[in-house]
Amino acid sequence: MLSREQLKNYRELRKVSMRQLTKYCDLSLAMISYLESGQRVLTKKNHDEMIKGINAAYQARKIKQKTDKTVKEDKEKVQDSTKEKAKIKEDRKETKTKEEETKKSKELGKLKEAREKLTRRTKSENKQ
Repeated sequence: MLSREQLKNYRELRKVSMRQLTKYCDLSLAMISYLESGQRVLTKKNHDEMIKGINAAYQARKIKQKTDKTVKEDKEKVQDSTKEKAKIKEDRKETKTKEEETKKSKELGKLKEAREKLTRRTKSENKQ
């Protein structure tokens, strides 16, 4: 069994506040304060209750940190995916525009050829 000072040090080492501890054990904030300060005698039952609460609060914080990290990573993945989709969409737009330009260029080339043929035919008819 830890002494009251060791118990307080353990709680602080785990970075668990007295208020957080009350959420994970069956002791009031006042009782925890009294036990740690020596104003109340630390019984085996209270000791075990505090240890249980400290460990539970610590684990809950670790799980939350991991969850927060996972959520953040997932958000970043979604953002990256959205950016990638936007880039793909933009690339498709550029490709379509280039295809349309190529098609128009070919059509323009055919029109020029037809005009040249017509011009040649008109010149040859005029000579005769």
